[in-house]
Amino acid sequence: MINEFNVEFKENLREKPFPEIIYYLYQKKLSGVLNVKNGEEEKGFIIKRGKIIFSKTNNREESLGALLLKEGEITKKQLSNALVIMHESGKRLGRVLVEMNIITPAKLWESVKKQLKVIFYSIFNWSEGELDFFEGEPSITEAIVLTENTPDLILEGIRNVTNYDVFYHYLKDRGIKFLLNDEKYKKRPIVLEPYEEYVAMLINGERSVDEIIEVSDIGEIETLRVLYILRSFNLITSDKNVTMVTPIPLKNSEKEDFVKIIRKFNNIFSYIYHAILREVGPIGERIIEKNIGEVTLYRGDVFSNITLKKTGALDEEELLKSLWTIKRDKRRTVLLKLLDDLLMAETLAVKRVLGKEYEEKIISMIKDIKDDNGKF
Repeated sequence: MINEFNVEFKENLREKPFPEIIYYLYQKKLSGVLNVKNGEEEKGFIIKRGKIIFSKTNNREESLGALLLKEGEITKKQLSNALVIMHESGKRLGRVLVEMNIITPAKLWESVKKQLKVIFYSIFNWSEGELDFFEGEPSITEAIVLTENTPDLILEGIRNVTNYDVFYHYLKDRGIKFLLNDEKYKKRPIVLEPYEEYVAMLINGERSVDEIIEVSDIGEIETLRVLYILRSFNLITSDKNVTMVTPIPLKNSEKEDFVKIIRKFNNIFSYIYHAILREVGPIGERIIEKNIGEVTLYRGDVFSNITLKKTGALDEEELLKSLWTIKRDKRRTVLLKLLDDLLMAETLAVKRVLGKEYEEKIISMIKDIKDDNGKF
């Protein structure tokens, strides 16, 4: 079922790598259905709050029967007999195989989970294809689902890539120079192997991709694989779309001013959060998180680490620290623009979810925190 707060987007894998798309859905904690098509081959995924929980395919080589046959768990004759019973009874193949005492329930669970991963990992070898995502809360009746952490699945998917053309396709500009995003790298959601950390340390903003490969001890393909991992998790940035800015901490006078502003807005954000949560339950938290994500997405270079506290207020310290890379004379303007945009987004959500009465309450609160000139 798709609700009124749905997100729908399409991507071309020629332009956007599959791991980056999955990581984006994970970061935004989106739920919905993701479909990917390359020629005649189609795959679909059910995603719940950014987690891949189920996958399907029209590729027979990725079917449960083909997997069990390949691993020697069943014979061709057993599979053939089971398929006949499956078509006659309408039961699933896995259940039929268990009822025939060919595999155990434990083996069924293990094999289906492995199959779901095989389907997911296969797309990591694609650099062609069309992708579309529809947000919603899809109902799922499957007993066997994936429970793994999405970043770990993404990492394993890239480590399993066998079509090395993928690396050459997405890292085709060999003269590009990458910068390691130190802050994000320290907080990375994945555990890298020592050789992967070694490649990361070769990235200094001065070496090109070719130069990194030249000095790397693990060879061209594996070095490109590591760079692809780092790019997929947004841990590196190219010199083409970033300018290095030395972070300059806030002066005490600045901090006092900004703290007052943030706390005024946070009073409203907390009110909105609890009002929506009280009226519509857990989905309210989802709505607020989505609003925050959509606004900060457009200023991800500055506000990528902004999060909500359990009270519904913005994390004050993270917000203040984000301003360190902004020029002093622009900081107040940038902060107010962000807070204004967030407040506008949340006010619209209040109107849709709670109605005009609550919206008027929010507008009244906004007036209360402004001075006679309409300024904060």
